[in-house]
Amino acid sequence: MKKKPELAVTIDDVVAEIRKINDERPDGFSTVELSEACGFAVAWCRTKLRDLIRSGRAECIGRRKEPRMDGSIGYTPIYRLIK
Repeated sequence: MKKKPELAVTIDDVVAEIRKINDERPDGFSTVELSEACGFAVAWCRTKLRDLIRSGRAECIGRRKEPRMDGSIGYTPIYRLIK
C-alpha cells in the first residue's frame, strides 16, 4: 500500500497563520475560518487547534450564531490565541 506523503507544516506555521486571523478578527475565529485562511482541511485545523488549546496557546471564547449548510442557524465555537 502506498504511503501518503507527510506535510512539512509545523505547529509554529499554524500559529503564524492564526496570528494573522487573530489580528483580523478580534472577536475570534471558527475552525472553518481557520481552514479557509490556512488552506488546509477543517479536520486538520481542528487537530492543530486542539493541540494549541491543550498546550495553553489558544482558547475557546464562546459561540456565535452562524448559518449552517442546510440554511438553519447554529452555534459555532469561536477561538482565539492567548497572547
